[in-house]
Amino acid sequence: MNTWRLKVLSIAALLTIGLAGIGCSSPQEPAVCQLNRDEPDDEGDQGAESDDDDETRVVRPVRAEEWLRLLVKAQSGQSADQECAGHDIALPEPSKVCREAAESDDENSHAKGISNDRAIQVPLTDDSVIDRRLTNSKRLVWVVTHEFSNGDGLGPIGLIERVVPDDEDEPEQLRVLAIGTLRARRERVRLRLITLRARPVVMIEGEICEDDEGGGGGGEGEGQEEEPYCERTRQLLTIDGVRCQNRMQPETCRLSRELRRDEDLGMTCTDDERADTCWYPRQVLIAEGEFCTATPDIEDDEEAQICYRAADFMFRDGERFEQAELHHMAGYCLGRAEMEYANAERVELPGSWRRDFNLVASYEIRGSEIIVYEQVVATDTFTGVPEIPPRPFRTAESVMHWYPFEGNFITNREHLWGPMLEQNGSIQLPTVQTASAE
Repeated sequence: MNTWRLKVLSIAALLTIGLAGIGCSSPQEPAVCQLNRDEPDDEGDQGAESDDDDETRVVRPVRAEEWLRLLVKAQSGQSADQECAGHDIALPEPSKVCREAAESDDENSHAKGISNDRAIQVPLTDDSVIDRRLTNSKRLVWVVTHEFSNGDGLGPIGLIERVVPDDEDEPEQLRVLAIGTLRARRERVRLRLITLRARPVVMIEGEICEDDEGGGGGGEGEGQEEEPYCERTRQLLTIDGVRCQNRMQPETCRLSRELRRDEDLGMTCTDDERADTCWYPRQVLIAEGEFCTATPDIEDDEEAQICYRAADFMFRDGERFEQAELHHMAGYCLGRAEMEYANAERVELPGSWRRDFNLVASYEIRGSEIIVYEQVVATDTFTGVPEIPPRPFRTAESVMHWYPFEGNFITNREHLWGPMLEQNGSIQLPTVQTASAE
């Protein structure tokens, strides 16, 4: 018995050492761009040098001009229209459904589309660089090279790894692991990179047709049968329809529902007997920022700032960050994958009344999805008598579930803000929009 236990412990120890050795020898991620840092200069790095007897290597902070040279290959005072990988600094063309929604003149449509407003190049300064640390060696750096008319910034954002070699004769390296073009609000910016343990979401489309109760023998029109009325539908299938066929080969996870064809989802599975253990990682970049507007303060006769914060979402696909769109599962576009934390609007009503709308929203990451909580409060104010306090008119709440789907997010409902304003807060239900069958 003791001999058997010793054998087991010996095997476990060998496995531990082998795994540790594999972890130490893991290769670096390939770099899209790379910059070898220069030697410290006397003027820009005063106090960074160490005594000759001190063998400790001094790690210098990265200056804004170095981030500029790395990401856009430009210097302060210049402008840039390309990032270091050679791609133009521009947002990708919107999908067909979002482009058609933006060009549509249908006032009753709930589709929002994506606006095609243009950004203007601005000179680069130290303030153009927004740097946020993720770990001791990795950072997210956003360089604002363009501006939109509403104050949004546009420019390349990179996931950067800083490599400090042990040998002092070797230069430090700044390595870009992923890069893309980000549009976001540029005040009080917060950058995050999270991983969704995403369950597969599969869109199934089909038709439901009315059965011909008459048997097709009406005898009218030389036996011609009326074509059945068919309505096209969409349905979301999630993890319940997935099964792993081979524990040793996670890539063999396939759909087990009765579909027309199997679909390889490229997932990771921990148990081939339980479908809920299958998932695939999706890295999501979240950029939070705000813009502020000056409003007159009536009581103090001074200007006060009102700031509107929002979060933009991008997917990481290998070495690229891609701007994501938000689609409704009914098939229409809801615009960019963006969530406003707050918004406010005033609508003038007949009879010296005014209706104020206020939006409050938040989100949370829950395993395989992003959940967005929204609340819109509408209050009425009688402007004829300022002493009368506002009275509540309506409060509406909504919970949206965002699922990763084909490079974008798909959701089960639309934002509250737009429909509430369009109806002036009416409690009458809007007309339901259905996807057109092609």
